[in-house]
Order: sequence, then structure tokens, then C-alpha cells
Amino acid sequence: LPPMHLEAGDSLQIKFVATDLKGQTADSNILQVAILQQTVDPRLRAWSEAQTKLADTAAKLEQQTRELREASAKVQKDAQLQQRGKPAIDPQGQLARMKSALDQAKATADDLWSQVKEAARTAPDALTQQEAQLLGQRVSKLRAAPLPLLEEATHAAVQDPEPLRKQAAEAAALADSLNKAAQTFAAEATAKIAQQSAAHQARQAALLTESALPSNRDASQRPKWQQQQRAAMATTSTVQKDLAALEASLPDRGMARQTEQLGDQIAEASRDLAESLDRKDQTKSPEHLYGAADNLRQRLSRAADATKGIAETMAQRAAQLS
Repeated sequence: LPPMHLEAGDSLQIKFVATDLKGQTADSNILQVAILQQTVDPRLRAWSEAQTKLADTAAKLEQQTRELREASAKVQKDAQLQQRGKPAIDPQGQLARMKSALDQAKATADDLWSQVKEAARTAPDALTQQEAQLLGQRVSKLRAAPLPLLEEATHAAVQDPEPLRKQAAEAAALADSLNKAAQTFAAEATAKIAQQSAAHQARQAALLTESALPSNRDASQRPKWQQQQRAAMATTSTVQKDLAALEASLPDRGMARQTEQLGDQIAEASRDLAESLDRKDQTKSPEHLYGAADNLRQRLSRAADATKGIAETMAQRAAQLS
């Protein structure tokens, strides 16, 4: 293709024509390409995805160490019954379940350690690198003390189950602390992306709303405005995805419900505007188009303000963990 000077909001139509050796031709369908502006640094998106994956692994480890603690408590209960001369419930079975839970927790901790090292290497700034180091310290502490001691203790016959219970409880406490930190950092990263995405789109929507009346009253400008609006709405779908990702990552259910409502409101306004744009059998008035565009602008602006507050809250919580 020859050089083309295109800007964000422009639309390009492409059709391919193939010619064989006999000179016969075949045309492709017309492909409509919307030129969009990148709203969020790809490095921040990659970091957020890595943090979300890390948080999922931390949650898995927390669940496994909780099961390990519960299994060790049952081993201790069986031992106490035997010491009293009473029949134990299932001493060998409980010990086997505890060993299985320990093996799973060790494997997950090793996986989490690898993820944290990679996160520290790819952190986009000093703050995120510090957060990765904090997680690394907590994973290292878990891998260095309670898990190895538990494994060593289970290799021999269990004479006194109390040390097992204590080490399992310590492992569960460390994993719980690690999980809470990982969830907080993941929510913080996701909130920053949602805020940047919504703020950029709100500014774009404001520009289109400002020009809606004069552009749609001018027959020569109307098609271009509508193309730019369609391109902007494609970016709005990214905002909705970012809000959905934020909702899933937030540990605070109140914030999560608020984020869900913001996404629903933007989706509703976006559908209304899409249905108002020109079609072969429809030409809405400039005033109607202005109203639909302004409604979407307002909802995007509310989302930008709300996600900014959420991002600041999660950043404060993350700072308290340092």
C-alpha cells in the first residue's frame, strides 16, 4: 500500500483483487478498517496480566495451605485419640492426605516463585518492581521455613503431631498474607489501566460531542463525524473489557458492584448511540445524535472519575503492605 496519512478516528476501506496467470480476476469483500489510538502503554497491560496470573496462583496456594492446615489438625486429633487408648478415625489416611496437600503446596509455591522472579524482571517502573520484591520476600519465607520442615517431619513416623500442626498453621498464615498482597497489587494494576482507558475515551467522546451538532448539520461533514464516532465506539468496547477485568480483580465487593454498574451503563449508552447512527433507512436529527453522544460522554466521564478513586484506594492499600 502507498503511504497514507491517517489519524485516529479515520476509517479505511480495503478491497483485494487477485489476478491469475490467465488474466482472470476475483475481488474480495470490502474490509472496513478503523484507525484507533493506543490508550494504554502495552507494558502496563502486560504487567497487569502478569499480576492477575500471579494473584490466581497465590489464591491457589492459600487454598492448598489451608487444606494442609486442616489435614494436620486431623492428624493431631487421631494421635490424641490413640494416646487416650481410643480408636483413631483414619491415622494413615489423614497422614496421606496431609502429605498430598504438602506436595501440592510445594509445587504451587515453586511456580509462584518463578512468576515473581519474572515479574520483578519485567516490572515497568520502580514502584511495581518494589511490589514484586515484596511478594518475592513472602514467597521465599514460605519456601524456606514451614514447607521444608513439614516435609522433613512427614518422612519419619509421627511421634508428636503438635510441631506438624504449628508448621502447617504458619504456612497457612504466610500464604494468606501473600495472597492478600497479590490480590491488592493485581487490583491496583488493573484499576490504573481501567482509569487511563476510561479517561482517554471520555476526552475523545467530549470532542465528538462538541462537534456533533455542526458536523451533522453539514452534509459534507456528517459522514466523517459518523465514521469517527464508530471508530471511537470500537475503543469504548475496550473500556468495557477493562472495567470487567477490574470488577473481577477487586477484593472489595462494593467496589466490584460499582464497577459492574459503570460497565453496564456504558454498554447501554453505546448501544443507544450505535442505533442512532445513519443507516440506509434511518437519518436521525443532529439534536438526537448530540443527545446520544453526550449521554455516552457523561457515562465515560463518570467511569473515569470512579476508576481514578478506586486506583488511588488500591494504591494506598498496596503502600500499607510495604
